[in-house]
Amino acid sequence: MFILWCRTKCSSSLPGRVTCKPDSLLAHLYAVKREHDKHGLTFLTRGTTHQVTKSLGQEYAMVRGPEALAPRKQEALTPAMVKALIRTVNGLPTTLRNLGTIQCDSWLARNVKGALALSGCGGFRLAEVSLVDGSDFTALKMSRASLFFIIQGVVKRCPSAQELCNMKPAEDRVGVLACAAKNDPLVLHFFPSPIIVGFNLKDPEDAGLILRDLALHCPISSTKMRSTPLFTYSSGGKALGYSFLSVVFKTLLRQILPSASAELFTWHSFRSGLACALRAAQAPDWVLLALLRWRSKSSIPGYGRLSFEAASAWLDQASTQNQTTLTAASLPSLSQEATQIPNILPESTYDFLEKAKSLHIDQVDLQSFHEGLPQYDEDGFMAELRALPDQDELEESKVPGTL
Repeated sequence: MFILWCRTKCSSSLPGRVTCKPDSLLAHLYAVKREHDKHGLTFLTRGTTHQVTKSLGQEYAMVRGPEALAPRKQEALTPAMVKALIRTVNGLPTTLRNLGTIQCDSWLARNVKGALALSGCGGFRLAEVSLVDGSDFTALKMSRASLFFIIQGVVKRCPSAQELCNMKPAEDRVGVLACAAKNDPLVLHFFPSPIIVGFNLKDPEDAGLILRDLALHCPISSTKMRSTPLFTYSSGGKALGYSFLSVVFKTLLRQILPSASAELFTWHSFRSGLACALRAAQAPDWVLLALLRWRSKSSIPGYGRLSFEAASAWLDQASTQNQTTLTAASLPSLSQEATQIPNILPESTYDFLEKAKSLHIDQVDLQSFHEGLPQYDEDGFMAELRALPDQDELEESKVPGTL
């Protein structure tokens, strides 16, 4: 009843649609269930719920076509698009009065670039690199202590400016510790495996270089690293806000893409893009699970989609193959050769089953039949079997001259 009521109240996000998708109604139902669970109240969602949503889904598809039920997923950002976003940060106007335009190489510019670069190379969610508006910064969020460096094979949590300047490409690396996420709220599963990226001085949009410059040009004392968010507005300032980064991201998209195309992307497109890039690089599933911090392989198909180039290349290769297969059900019938199969039962055997079903035998007669049947299913069967003479010995005894 809640789903049917919700159907009359919720509107579709698609223009021209009066009712929303059945799966969206189900999402509202589970949201209400979570609120009930918080207060220890029972809110049943099983039983006929599946039947209702299935029927509504069939109706929805009949009216609007099956493509209307396809889930709307964010498109994936390519590595080239991530670099273009980072290049556009300098001089970008913001909607906040006290910030104005993001000045080139300013504290804010380096922190925004850091959030973009880290999400691009590590698939971090928006809520992981920012602070949700109105919430407090806690130890479960990423701080400047989450950033570390591997310089000449030595791990350093708070390197000096000289050590940062002397970092060498292809040798030194930058690491980031994972923070709490919806699939790992206490950071117990993914914290032991940090994200490690390389370092390239020749690429100004390189994630390792941007994070190195963040530590170099936006320094934080070692005593304040754990209490300072990883990305902030200014020195000693607050963490970059969720709404602020969301608006900045949309503004950046409109700078590099047409308005219609920009609407196809959200911050989650960083994760989709990284998954697609790893899939294009033919990374195995366990690599995707580790780098994107997933707990189940079921997340991979929705994110690690095939690119146009990869899909067409595989189909081109398939068209050149000439493989012949045959299923067991397509084999020729053996009915004409049935008599050649050892110890096969004749087809007339099954006629006795129909005769047996048509008989009416009382209990006394049934017991008398039972006494004469061999006990194949009881313990005495093995003893009777061992007591039988060996058939091979009997056959040999029939042969003249055999001992």
